[in-house]
Amino acid sequence: MSFDAPFLRQSLLDAAVEGDLDAVVHTLDEGGASIANLIDSVDAATGLTALHHSCMRGFVEIVCYLVRHGAAVGICDHEGETALHLAAQYDQVDAAKLLVSCGANIQHATIATGDTPLHYACRTGAIQVAVFLVSLGQSVHDLNVSRKAYLDSKASVKAMQVQVVRQRKLEEMEVRFRIVSFRIVSIRIIRHRQSERI
Repeated sequence: MSFDAPFLRQSLLDAAVEGDLDAVVHTLDEGGASIANLIDSVDAATGLTALHHSCMRGFVEIVCYLVRHGAAVGICDHEGETALHLAAQYDQVDAAKLLVSCGANIQHATIATGDTPLHYACRTGAIQVAVFLVSLGQSVHDLNVSRKAYLDSKASVKAMQVQVVRQRKLEEMEVRFRIVSFRIVSIRIIRHRQSERI
């Protein structure tokens, strides 16, 4: 059974919004030979693709499936935003990492504001994505068309520094917790083995 192209396009976009990987796979299978045209279908009202929707919602399995099947990571919506801009805005660091590994341009600027994904991450407090993008060499001093840097005031610099410190403390606490948990399990195993010997 074959469906018409507009129905398939809308089905793909709906499945991406809902995070339904099975529906994404089914829709692209229905598209058959036209998968190349279907996978990068855009919503006429917004210009968003299934990849945009999946990235902003953090549906990494769908993002992975789409890029593996040829989704273009550089397509822009009506605002000039790529999927990486939306992953940055919503702090979806795993989606951002996947996009960058597939060639997404971390320096792509939107049409109206000249904002890059790092501008989006800093403006919305998306600390994980901001730290990731800075780790790739992007400078927090670059300006957009409004002549604003990523961190455009001492207050925002301080806020970002506080968030980075908090993030590092959380990561350190998680590592410590894992070490303590490992030690507890190890001690229990040793005690159990010793009791078996007696």
